[in-house]
Amino acid sequence: MEKAKTPTIYLVEDDHYFCQLMQAMLNSIGYKKQLYFNKTEDFLNALPGNPDIIFLDYYIDDLNGLELLKKIKQYNPQAIVIFISGQEDLNVAITTLKYGAFDYLMKATISAEKLQAVIEKAQEFKTNSRKRNKTNFSLVSKLFTLLTFKLFGPSI
Repeated sequence: MEKAKTPTIYLVEDDHYFCQLMQAMLNSIGYKKQLYFNKTEDFLNALPGNPDIIFLDYYIDDLNGLELLKKIKQYNPQAIVIFISGQEDLNVAITTLKYGAFDYLMKATISAEKLQAVIEKAQEFKTNSRKRNKTNFSLVSKLFTLLTFKLFGPSI
């Protein structure tokens, strides 16, 4: 039996059948920590749980995904949001990416392999972001020390 992988995944989807399909695919590739939301209000109330990855339907309730993406990014600018949609308009996909979506997947082409690839890519991105942040902090710290030394001389 494959050990469950650790990221917490939120599925925001109002089509119950499609959500069951997504959950089955995620389970089949070892992603067991999933929460399902079919209403945006419930999802927004659960955002403080800081999911690792959010799969977001483009059309849900009375909101389009772009409006919901903006709310997510206001709460957590680093959130990994992957759109899943039947919407095949390329301009919609490009717009979501401009507003901070990590990826945009078409429902008609979803497979366990595609989910696996996009989740791995998201986790790699998150890991690299943390490394960049640590490096940036280290550089700022060194710069502060250098400026302090230049301005005030060596401390005794």
